[in-house]
Amino acid sequence: MAILESVIEIGATGIRLLVAQIQDSDTDDGKFWSVLDSSELPVSLGRDVFITGTISRDTMLQCIRVLNRFKEQIATWAIPPEEITVIATSALRNAKNKDAVLDRIKVKTGFTVKVIDGIEQNKLTYLAVSEAFRNQSVTLEGINSVILEIGGGATDIMLIEQGQMAGVHTLRLGTIIAEQLISTVGDKQDLKRFLKEFIRVTRKSLDNEMNFTNIQQFIALGAEAEIAGAICGVSIAPKIKKISRDDFDNLVAEIQNYTAEECVARFKISRYDAQALHIGLLAYQVFLDFTHVKEILVLYTNTREGLIVNTLHKPDKALQKKFYQQITAS
Repeated sequence: MAILESVIEIGATGIRLLVAQIQDSDTDDGKFWSVLDSSELPVSLGRDVFITGTISRDTMLQCIRVLNRFKEQIATWAIPPEEITVIATSALRNAKNKDAVLDRIKVKTGFTVKVIDGIEQNKLTYLAVSEAFRNQSVTLEGINSVILEIGGGATDIMLIEQGQMAGVHTLRLGTIIAEQLISTVGDKQDLKRFLKEFIRVTRKSLDNEMNFTNIQQFIALGAEAEIAGAICGVSIAPKIKKISRDDFDNLVAEIQNYTAEECVARFKISRYDAQALHIGLLAYQVFLDFTHVKEILVLYTNTREGLIVNTLHKPDKALQKKFYQQITAS
């Protein structure tokens, strides 16, 4: 029997929709799932929150329009509105007027939005990553890995030591926040020095859990990483691309010379993505510079897929226990 699941994620830079079909499997795996539909529209929630601390009325109305549009899109799959899962991440989590915005969304769309914290988002990301690695030649088992996702309002880091969770962290550093710093710190070179210093200080606490020089596998998620994978990556699995360290460094150096308009023309990406590309790739490079790895694995997965996987395999008490232990450890 097939079951349809729909997830909407309200992020710092946009609202994203996923519709998936879950089916029983004839094998011992139990169930499997596939993506039926997906959409993404930009909304500047993060720009509001990380500059003023609140979500403006115009942005809230834009958010409501997008949610209602997605509601109509999901209706074509005959999924009732009450069965749609809607989550929000860093932007709404940090908005001073969060409760007022959530109430307005409920009244105008009927959606009850769940604002997830950093540790919950990391858990969903880990589930999505584990699913992408399942039955592939690359693995998390027995290897020191870092899983890094640089979003619009936050950076999520997971440290995996010999296949076991060693640390989970959410840093208040994202492409939108970094973009605002350019006007304060100067040009991109000044920004890179700022990022290096910020991440160097953070690294001291991370090294207590797992030394970055011992990392053997660098896993990157997020829009900017996916664009880099599309430009110079080599596919090694359905949702995984590999980029050599040299190719990535060359790409970062090349992109720093382009304007956002030139990035749109050269790489066939949206202007919204182009605006964050310089900063996002620069931040990945700074983290990468603390390691000795020779390649990057770019994963084409996300929190929404993590929610589907969580539905598929729940309850996973062992995984829950690992992450809740990290709340105390962090």
